[in-house]
Amino acid sequence: MQNAKVSLRGSKKSRVDHSRVPLDMLPNDPHSDYYNACYMLDQKDQIAFIASQGPNRASTNDFWRMLWKEDISIVVMVTNLIENGKDRCAQYWPQEQGMNKTWGLITVTWTGTQTYANYLIREMTMVQDEEQRTITQYHFTTWPDMGVPSEPTALISLVRKVKVQNKGKKTPILVHCSAGVGRTGTFIALYCLMDNLKSEKYINVYEFVEKMRKNRVNMVQTPVQYQFLCEALVEVYLTSHTEMPSGLLQNFDLTSKRDVLIEEFQLLNKLCANINLVSSVGQAPENASKNRFPDHYPPDQNRPFVSSDRNFGENDYINATFVNTCAKKDAIIIAQSPLPNTIEAFWRLVCDWRVPLIVMLNKLDRKDAKTCSVDQFQLLSWPDHGSVTGVVEMLEVTKLTLDKYETEPAIIHCIDGVGRSGAVVTVLSEIERVRRDGKVDIFQTARQLRSSNSLIMAEQEHYLACYQILQAFLENAPEYGNI
Repeated sequence: MQNAKVSLRGSKKSRVDHSRVPLDMLPNDPHSDYYNACYMLDQKDQIAFIASQGPNRASTNDFWRMLWKEDISIVVMVTNLIENGKDRCAQYWPQEQGMNKTWGLITVTWTGTQTYANYLIREMTMVQDEEQRTITQYHFTTWPDMGVPSEPTALISLVRKVKVQNKGKKTPILVHCSAGVGRTGTFIALYCLMDNLKSEKYINVYEFVEKMRKNRVNMVQTPVQYQFLCEALVEVYLTSHTEMPSGLLQNFDLTSKRDVLIEEFQLLNKLCANINLVSSVGQAPENASKNRFPDHYPPDQNRPFVSSDRNFGENDYINATFVNTCAKKDAIIIAQSPLPNTIEAFWRLVCDWRVPLIVMLNKLDRKDAKTCSVDQFQLLSWPDHGSVTGVVEMLEVTKLTLDKYETEPAIIHCIDGVGRSGAVVTVLSEIERVRRDGKVDIFQTARQLRSSNSLIMAEQEHYLACYQILQAFLENAPEYGNI
């Protein structure tokens, strides 16, 4: 086994001989049938997955041989190539989209990509002996090694996408992280037990994980991963009704369904009650005068830094938060509208992050003598009561502008930096979801935004306004509503 040893990563006990995936033997190489991967059973005891280590340089050829032999068409990758400065997985696809690369006898071409905030979907082809096959790789990018995602919503979304593509297929899904046990096991368990939630009166998480470990040890490796799995399943059970086709929203009677939406909002509050984000910088005494409201400040981990001149006692703080949209991580900075003493910091924020678009959701304070000129979109009337036409028109222009800039974030600001701004970001994200998937799920978008700043979508009126504004937008933009 000397040759096989160089391809191992993590514990040598992660493989189990009775379930390991054998490769076709190569000529003159008695050890070439080995790769660190195991067949895994689903809840019906059918072989539905292969749990695999992520390939390293020594094993990438064997990895592709395995994909070919098992006729794999779906790969789920739940690791990044480098984590905490350490190599976790070799890049087993070409360097750039449109390029190809050959591993052994198999030539792989990267043909397309869909980008979401927390994952990528790559389309590839592999060719051997003039036979071509297609592979879709779902690459989840926000799952730390030995840890868990900050909230389960994005992973649940990914699982649902994989389920749609896998419907009717007979070959296994290959799932890998780095060692192929912790994150890999958690994904497989979530995938299978989500189905049980629909068909069974109860589910036994412990029993299923124990069954997985009979085929590959250490599946769901840490207590925090096991806890995350249970919490994710609870969230699936409670929120399975929140997604709907975009066309259904257009015919949704918001008046008669108001109580249903209020219950949704109350559920959002319950699920987000234990979010614990540290905001030590915003609460620091030297920054107190930079916060319009004493209990509104951004979490440390999601706040943008601004350049400063420390000779004048400045620092890098501004009351603002990076948030994701459906399609892009850190796509938008939501900010508190500037105070007289934070106008300079606001413009440093614009310059430092090369912001191409500013959306203002409150009226100007005419008592403030400091003025400046900039191309911006200002919403003059928020729809507290009545028509949402102005918001819809603003969204149409904003969306066109955002589509032109793929790398730089926009700024959306309001009085407190979270209320109206959070609602507009939610609707913008949902517009993108409709364009890509033809679905609407305001609840899940709000859930994810809360994990960036727990004050976002904290008011019931803003949650209800999202439905009203999005419905009006879809009615006004038939190219979205007819998806």
